[in-house]
Amino acid sequence: MKPLYALRALLLATSLSTATSSWAQMELFADRVVRDSYGEITADGDVEAIRSDEVLTTEHLRYDPLKKEVFAEGHVQLHSPQADISATAARLHTVNHSGELQQATVALPEGKYVRAARLKRLDETRLSGDHVSFTECPPDAPAWRLRASHVEIDQQAGDMIVSDARFELGGIPVFYSPYWQYPLRRRSGVLMPQISTSQRRGTAFALPLYVAPSASWDATYTPRWMTRRGWMNDVELRHRSTVGQETWQLAWLQDRVTQRRRYHVTGTMQEQLPLGLQFRLDANQTSDYQYLSDYAVDGTQASARFITSKASLGWQGPWGGATLLAQKQQDLIQASNEKTLQWLPRLESNWSLPIYADARLHLDQQLTHFARPLLLSGWRSWLHPWLEVPFAPLGGAVEFRLQSGLYQWNYWQLKNHPHSSVRARAYASSAEASVHLERISQNHHWRHSISPTLRYDLANAPDQSTMPNFDSGFARLTMNNLLQGNRFTGLDRVQRLRRFSALLRNALQYKDTENQRKWTIMTLDVGMSWDVLRNSVDARISPTPSRSYGNVLVDYSLSPTPQFTMAADGQYDVAGQYWAVANASLRMDHEDGHHLSLGWQHTDRRYVAHAINLVSVDVAARFYRRWHADASWQYDSSLKLTQQATISAGYVHPCWNLSIEGFRINRRGSTGNSDYGFRFTLGFKGLGNVGGT
Repeated sequence: MKPLYALRALLLATSLSTATSSWAQMELFADRVVRDSYGEITADGDVEAIRSDEVLTTEHLRYDPLKKEVFAEGHVQLHSPQADISATAARLHTVNHSGELQQATVALPEGKYVRAARLKRLDETRLSGDHVSFTECPPDAPAWRLRASHVEIDQQAGDMIVSDARFELGGIPVFYSPYWQYPLRRRSGVLMPQISTSQRRGTAFALPLYVAPSASWDATYTPRWMTRRGWMNDVELRHRSTVGQETWQLAWLQDRVTQRRRYHVTGTMQEQLPLGLQFRLDANQTSDYQYLSDYAVDGTQASARFITSKASLGWQGPWGGATLLAQKQQDLIQASNEKTLQWLPRLESNWSLPIYADARLHLDQQLTHFARPLLLSGWRSWLHPWLEVPFAPLGGAVEFRLQSGLYQWNYWQLKNHPHSSVRARAYASSAEASVHLERISQNHHWRHSISPTLRYDLANAPDQSTMPNFDSGFARLTMNNLLQGNRFTGLDRVQRLRRFSALLRNALQYKDTENQRKWTIMTLDVGMSWDVLRNSVDARISPTPSRSYGNVLVDYSLSPTPQFTMAADGQYDVAGQYWAVANASLRMDHEDGHHLSLGWQHTDRRYVAHAINLVSVDVAARFYRRWHADASWQYDSSLKLTQQATISAGYVHPCWNLSIEGFRINRRGSTGNSDYGFRFTLGFKGLGNVGGT
């Protein structure tokens, strides 16, 4: 074992009258330590000097007690919370943290690197250097860097000021400035410019301006010139506090094509108020229904049917909660919103009170004002008290659940309806039983489970064909609503039922006990329902069933490995002997990031007004760890039309990234009007992105 000496300056102070309070807090460890008659200390080998929150490591160290300086040579490393500095040689003062380092590399927080031929340390947070380079890339292979003759770094102020600056990309100078101020943390300034081109907007140029007046909020203002449309102004505000956060974005312009002032505003607010109240606002509003078709940069926005603005004030307690909200929708297909349903406002609450053991009494209520000037408008009060009694004998292998309740409607101040007020009531009960069976292999690798469920629904509801209908429709039978009593969406309708529903679930799972990994190999769910009553409460929404039994539901998935999955689901019409609805998909994933996804959706024309046949493909490939290529395609074989197609390629480097994407998107409501173009993004770490559409 090599010798190790530890000299504490506190002990040295008894014999060295020149020892300082700062040096008295330092510990020195080395393979070899020598002190001469003048008190000068020399250390060699693996030298480590620790003082307060700083650690100095080197191969050779000499301490001069008269000058109160430490001289270090050979692989000098200085670690502190402010920065990590490496150098070939260093001279450091032991009292005021000043000093000088040769051939130094400074690693600042958040991945910023500065190299200097000569670096002066003015104090703990200020540095000054000559013949420097700066980058936020790995210092050994920077894609970009800033070279300068001099730099001043003030970490407390968050500034880096350079003189005689030359900006280089790939080692090639592309820009020169006699003065450059670079923020080391969030700071106001000009961001990277944006250049784009598209068929609808022409060539566009934008120069964003970032403003950060305080730690709690900031903003980005982006003026954008478009050769076809004119000037667009875009402002985004962000704020965060101890009680919540807000984000708002407003874009507006005087459109040269439409000769109208157009705008789009979006925003979110989340606030935690006193008394346990929570406020949330989600705003999304445009000046006209064609704004997103003209200015949206992705297919999801361009093909949206509705956009929604909603505000809510909620309270949640141990047994339930209440919410007051308002919602306004904007139809992006119709030029007018006079027929669009609005909630102005809605008050709803849900309470669940324990009675005995696991039995609970629930009380759900809702009071809503529906505003729709050209169609039905008015107030609706909806009340639904119901009792739930679950119990699970045999250790939970068998589960029973009984439910019973009533529905009470009250409508008033109705407009465009034969009656100004309407009242109705309905009763509903259900009984559900499930059995959970499983078998585990002797080596505990395999598990097979079977869970049959049987449910009976009994509902005594009046004829509702003359009642108001604000928000109800009839949902097609799916696995999600098979074990629900009421298949009407919304709250204006309740089915009249004498219905049996059955569901059989199968699952096969494998577990690797060595690595504790588990995945589901196979699932198979089969369901069906029988309605003995076969009655319709409103033939306009749900026609009277022609037979008592419904379609057979099937949901199947097979995943022999975690990287490969096949799935299929659908509804089989036993009477017509055809698949009313069928979906199939296949997905393959590779540990290197490759994946292939194929999908098929089919709805028979005998089941809906218009047949649906969609084929979708999604492919991603990764090359040499940094290159990637992606493609997607969605084709409607009924319309013989490509609904959406994209292809892209890109490169991702630790310091920069590049991506190019071509796209074609069919506009909603049309069969031949498509948007097409390309998007590109070039980004540099620490400098932002340049991109467009």
